[in-house]
Amino acid sequence: ACRQEKSQHMLIDFSDALQVNVYTLGTCFLKFRRLLGLKLEIIDPALYVYRFAAHLDLDEKANAVALTALRLVARMKRDWIVAGRRPAGVCAAALLIAARAHGFTRKNQDVTKILRVCGLTVSTRVKEFE
Repeated sequence: ACRQEKSQHMLIDFSDALQVNVYTLGTCFLKFRRLLGLKLEIIDPALYVYRFAAHLDLDEKANAVALTALRLVARMKRDWIVAGRRPAGVCAAALLIAARAHGFTRKNQDVTKILRVCGLTVSTRVKEFE
């Protein structure tokens, strides 16, 4: 339902709320999807930009950073960097680059804590975008 409605909820949000391992929940999700024959669209990373930009302590520049990150995500889509990638990793890289472009000194760890992705994933996405 969340994917069909294009909501900003991620599997890890449900995992936290239910106090269940995210991998166990993901396995159940995939089994239900196969059982019900659901065809789900790929999630657009742009859905998460504003949500996570609000948590990066960007003060009054949060909207400007989010807009820059949205432009970066759009560019990543044109360059096929998004294809086959998890949206949280793409969003994390876009937010990190955008925050740095606006003069904020953010490290990979700042973004990885908020988006709950591996630091190596963020570094890889940033390198792919270069």
